[in-house]
Amino acid sequence: MVLFVHGSGPLDRDENTRRGQLNVFNQIAHYLAERGIGSLRYDKRGCGKSSGDYLAAGHLDFVSDAQVAIAFLLKEDFGGKAEVHVLGHSEGCLIAPQLATMDSNVVSVTLLCPFAKPLKQVLQAQAMKVQEDVSHLGGFKGGLIRLMMKIQGDPMSSHRKLVQTLESSTKPCIRYRFKTLNAKWFRELFALNMKEVYANCVCPALFVVGQKDIQCDPEDVYQIQTWLDNESTEVHVMADMTHLLRRDDQEPSFFHYPGLMKEPLDGELLQLVHQWIVGIGRESSITSLQDQERPDY
Repeated sequence: MVLFVHGSGPLDRDENTRRGQLNVFNQIAHYLAERGIGSLRYDKRGCGKSSGDYLAAGHLDFVSDAQVAIAFLLKEDFGGKAEVHVLGHSEGCLIAPQLATMDSNVVSVTLLCPFAKPLKQVLQAQAMKVQEDVSHLGGFKGGLIRLMMKIQGDPMSSHRKLVQTLESSTKPCIRYRFKTLNAKWFRELFALNMKEVYANCVCPALFVVGQKDIQCDPEDVYQIQTWLDNESTEVHVMADMTHLLRRDDQEPSFFHYPGLMKEPLDGELLQLVHQWIVGIGRESSITSLQDQERPDY
């Protein structure tokens, strides 16, 4: 069985929000199901059909929620095997190895768009990219956005003020520029030791990174590899792949996201995920058979 673990944001089981329809997990799940592999998707707390308070939750709460999902899979014993493959996207790439460290029933992790840099640095790089994209945006829309930036502040200065506000708060959520933010989540990720998260994961790991990912630096995968004390890793850096797991043959930009969301997931990505899980399943079956045939002394 495959457990899907979301990226950041108020996402439902398909990684959709009211503002954007990523339709990532449903496409992967359907592809796997057509090939005989079951999976579990779930809405984040307070999202979709789930109860709870999303804004008051932190990163560790989402780790705990994923643990509950694994317990459910093991209790129901779908497919007759107490084995779980965890597939994480973006923030889910941090949760997946934590689950593998906590639970020996996790036999592999698939990490789509992982990142190794501290969250503050990731957000800073994203703010820089937004500022760059806006500077090159033409027409009325570009002019209007640049005017708003002059009034409200550019993305880089806004990022610095946001971090200061978050770190000075101790509340689960705060109001910032007319929005309610999940401050606890930010603070917990700011404090997370990235090296420990990955280094403690000893199960086989598949990394799929996009060459044109402008949210998580694709070069981070090589840093993560140095942290892993694990020979059972496979890394694929996919040309033109974006954070949305679709390919973009243009210069990558956040302004391309609405169009990319309308496209299906990349077919090669789907094949890689399927081949990885099938391969791990075969290795697990061989190991199990060897254990059964080993004589008692």
